[in-house]
Amino acid sequence: MGFFEGIENGIGLIGPVFKEGIDYCKVKGAFFRIAIRVGAAYLAYTILFIIAALIGSAFGPTVFPNDPKVGANMLILALYLVAMLLGNLLFLSALMGLMQNVYYKKNLPFFSMENILNSLKLTLFFVLVFLVLCIPAAAFYLWAGTTAASLVLLLILLIAMAATIPLFILFYYLLQEMAIGKKGVIGSIKGSVALVRKKFWETIVFGVVLLALVGVVYVVSFFIVYAIFIVLMVLAVALSLASKEVGLVLLLILYAVFVVVLTAIYAVMLSAYSIMHTLLYKKLQKK
Repeated sequence: MGFFEGIENGIGLIGPVFKEGIDYCKVKGAFFRIAIRVGAAYLAYTILFIIAALIGSAFGPTVFPNDPKVGANMLILALYLVAMLLGNLLFLSALMGLMQNVYYKKNLPFFSMENILNSLKLTLFFVLVFLVLCIPAAAFYLWAGTTAASLVLLLILLIAMAATIPLFILFYYLLQEMAIGKKGVIGSIKGSVALVRKKFWETIVFGVVLLALVGVVYVVSFFIVYAIFIVLMVLAVALSLASKEVGLVLLLILYAVFVVVLTAIYAVMLSAYSIMHTLLYKKLQKK
């Protein structure tokens, strides 16, 4: 397919996909059901991430076998990894459940054992890839220990950063391939790459438009909420001058509300994005 034909088809998909997505969201409770589960999963992910960060902050730099803190540090590291893994599994499973609900237009479970296992496989695969790339680089740095080694590692990091956008495009349908195509990690990667190569410009055009719309709405919503939060914080600080206890309680409540509201906004935006993304996948898959 040529460049101009692909662009034309990509633009032509915007109307039908958005219409189908809006019609789906109008079905009684459909969007609310999705947003609640995605929001709950993301909130759990955020809480587990904070817990992991707090646990990680206690992890000491010493790893010598004769150090009495080694056992405690290893336990802390294990708890950190478990917290991160649980959060990731919940979040990915919710996204896969969303995609299945939208694709089949049925009320299917979000946190099915299949989705959790697929999330685990995907997480472990990328952790393995990360280790395969990082361990040799770290070993090289420890072996060389020079400025030249640092420059080589910096070059590798820059190459990895440059590869982020192409990989994001090639893996654009990875989750859909796992959740709907019922393929393994490697099969899903191959399926995503094949679909992107086949429908490259349609994917680019629709993806850019969708990201721009969702991004603008999210940024505007974020700054509105943030501005309100700052005003309320100033009031809470003013009250704390009269009573420190009251001011502190108000600040904690405000922060908790702020996190929950931002989570709700993110859940709504991510749900809307994922609905349109999945419907695009469905249409391109059938062409």
